[in-house]
Amino acid sequence: GEWSVSGYRANFDRTQGLTDISHFIGTFGVGIGDRVEVFGSIRADSRFRRVARPVFDPTSPNGGVLNEYPFIRDTWNDDGIGDTVIGAKFNIASEHRQQAAAMAIRAAIKVPTGDEDIGRSSGEPDVMVDFIASKNIQERVELSGFGGFLVRGEPTGITLGNSIRWGFGAGFPTGGTLKLFTELRGEVPLEDNVTLTTPLVG
Repeated sequence: GEWSVSGYRANFDRTQGLTDISHFIGTFGVGIGDRVEVFGSIRADSRFRRVARPVFDPTSPNGGVLNEYPFIRDTWNDDGIGDTVIGAKFNIASEHRQQAAAMAIRAAIKVPTGDEDIGRSSGEPDVMVDFIASKNIQERVELSGFGGFLVRGEPTGITLGNSIRWGFGAGFPTGGTLKLFTELRGEVPLEDNVTLTTPLVG
């Protein structure tokens, strides 16, 4: 029955096109019963700057297509709404039930609400499934980690790569009104290439 909201900016840099990706995001979460949390993440503003010139250059190591956003074909796409993620987390074990650690399964889907024509979305849904574990150490620090899979939808004319997702984090102190969170996360691609059967023109 409890709920939470948050807002933040997320920034990523990609080698392909020397691309800067910036999202301004709002999130919400609602607890249902003792074991389920429903959550959502809305990219209220997504913007991309592709620095490499020309936009696509097959002779350059930076000239490729982005796996997450293959339809970025200009140097700047201005501001606009991006994709939305909705999902649920299902608790398997919990320390408050006197179990050794907290464990959960998280499933989410990316809804392609961004404008595909200017590159803010692939235009297809993605599916993510993760296993999560966390442990509170002496009421001082909470350690957590996750591992899972990301299956990307395939737009017409493009075959995108799927990935193994992973991440580790820590939050401290576990009590009090002010907490510090730190996180390291990444993806391991299962395919080496983005395959185009229809040409993209920059």
